[in-house]
Amino acid sequence: MSIKAVLFDMDGTLHDSEIIHRRGWYRAANEMNIKGIEEDCVYCTGIGVIQAKEYFAAVHPEVNWEEFHSCAHKHINNIIDENGIPTRKGAVKLLEYLKANGIKMAVATSTVVDMAKRDLELSGLFEYFDVIIGGDMIENGKPNPDIFLLAAERLGVSPEDCLGVEDSHNGIRALHAANIRAIFIPDLMEDTDELKKLYSLKLNSLDEIIPIIEKE
Repeated sequence: MSIKAVLFDMDGTLHDSEIIHRRGWYRAANEMNIKGIEEDCVYCTGIGVIQAKEYFAAVHPEVNWEEFHSCAHKHINNIIDENGIPTRKGAVKLLEYLKANGIKMAVATSTVVDMAKRDLELSGLFEYFDVIIGGDMIENGKPNPDIFLLAAERLGVSPEDCLGVEDSHNGIRALHAANIRAIFIPDLMEDTDELKKLYSLKLNSLDEIIPIIEKE
């Protein structure tokens, strides 16, 4: 078995939470009278906070990013408090398999690390991971490769021996740039001709990764 580690995005990949984040953004945009939030959500899915701030400065110069970001997270946290954080299909089955077979696991998420740890605790997945890397731990967020390279480094595994799992376009771009084999499991984002050139496989659920690893 040549795969020594699997690197996971969190929101939309392990957690069925992209819709939660979008609802939070929609509510904040409505509260602050910001137009075009649907397009903003698509562009910002998977990127780091710094890149999102730069995007908003260019597209919405009238918007105070810190105020919007704080308002959105207030709504996101309210939704999580009410409903919890569901996991995506096959998540626990895959993580149990990786644990049983001694394959290292990391989370590499654009979410700040303290919030990522909290969310993983709430979903019951925290215990599975050897390393958790948040967007505040690197300078250049997705689609740059930094976050996945740092995750591999912290695990002590070369990128070539890793498998990366993502649901976002920017995440797939980051894995490709890191020279890590990418598996695309779409959530709210559609496949594109560009993406098909960047990932190794497109699957429907996380547990479909198990036979892929067994063939290695």
